Amino acid sequence: MSTSTPARRIAATAASWVVNVIAVAGVAATVVALVALLTGVRPVVFISGSMSPTIQTGALALTAPVAADGIEEGDVISVTRADGVRVTHRAVELVAQDGRVLLVMKGDANTDVDAERYDVTDGADRVIWHVEGAGSVVGSLSTPWIVVGAVALVLIALIPGKRARPTADDADAAGAGAADDDAAGAGADDADAAGAASDAPTLVGAG
Repeated sequence: MSTSTPARRIAATAASWVVNVIAVAGVAATVVALVALLTGVRPVVFISGSMSPTIQTGALALTAPVAADGIEEGDVISVTRADGVRVTHRAVELVAQDGRVLLVMKGDANTDVDAERYDVTDGADRVIWHVEGAGSVVGSLSTPWIVVGAVALVLIALIPGKRARPTADDADAAGAGAADDDAAGAGADDADAAGAASDAPTLVGAG
């Protein structure tokens, strides 16, 4: 008979939790993807403190599309710079130039406005909600070591336990069981003999 050690039981429980968390995360990711596809809502993780103290490093925010004429001074707007880097700062001023709409922005923690004027003629993304620290959690779940740890827990839980060595008490119990089996077998033989005798045909006179 195989037995599981306390450590293996703990690993199995932890692995079960990991599987459940991964399943929930998968469902949540699917829902988020569908919402993003239908509404244009996108997640943004703040990796710098340029918007402190309003939005701290490690915060997770959601943005929604906004047209150029819908941007107001004071809105926290997310745009992509000319070099491809995404910037999320506060709107300071909208400037019309040569048929385009340029946005001047500034981080709350910065002294000066951003050097670049962002072209938002085709719209931008506006922060509609944020929660502190959630971005760091999301980032940690995607790190290699977290993934390795989760896989290790699952593998440990799947390894079969070692067979326990029989003890003296186990041997005595096994011997007693064998003796009982022998006695039961003898009783069965006696019953078979009695049954054979009773099964003999009865002669009835045909008179």
